[in-house]
Amino acid sequence: MMLRFSVQDHFIIGIDLRMTQIYGVLSDFDARIIREIRRLTPVREEFLSVIAETSQIIEELRSYAGVLGKRIHGIGVAVAGLINRDKNIVELSPDVHWRNVDIGSVLSQKNDTPVIFDNFTRVMVLGEMLYGIGKEHEDFICVNVGCGIGAAFVLMDYVPGNIIHENRTTCLAPTCPRIRPRRGKRNGSSGPGISWITTIPT
Repeated sequence: MMLRFSVQDHFIIGIDLRMTQIYGVLSDFDARIIREIRRLTPVREEFLSVIAETSQIIEELRSYAGVLGKRIHGIGVAVAGLINRDKNIVELSPDVHWRNVDIGSVLSQKNDTPVIFDNFTRVMVLGEMLYGIGKEHEDFICVNVGCGIGAAFVLMDYVPGNIIHENRTTCLAPTCPRIRPRRGKRNGSSGPGISWITTIPT
């Protein structure tokens, strides 16, 4: 007998944390959006104020899932900035003025649910690979145009790391003369502040 997992009965929460807004969605395991919330990012305030606003969005989405009788299995956060996977922190995010913050642990404590986070351009290409037109291709590039320009790519169904970008310039090689990746960087990102810090010797 074949058993099939019911994707419609299991929910997750996704958060897109940008300089201008925090966008939260409640979706099932098939990426079908059930509910969405948008709030302005309190970018001029401290880290915990942004976390408080994010947690409020998560709680509202969780409450809606509860009304539907569904359980939240996890929370994913996409954030602009350099992600240090060795330390599991956002090392630098010029958009929200963060340095060396452990967003995953803080949100997990506030919401009692597993939280994972990654650079939003990398999250974009992963989403395209799993649910978009990328399902039909082993190799492709996604370009994210917003406050800056970022890009990430898939090669043979794998998302490489160490891709650093700046506004109006994309560098896909560690030998780029203006932007040299520092040790520990795993994800694509963008913004003049990020490209500045990547030039600091380690």
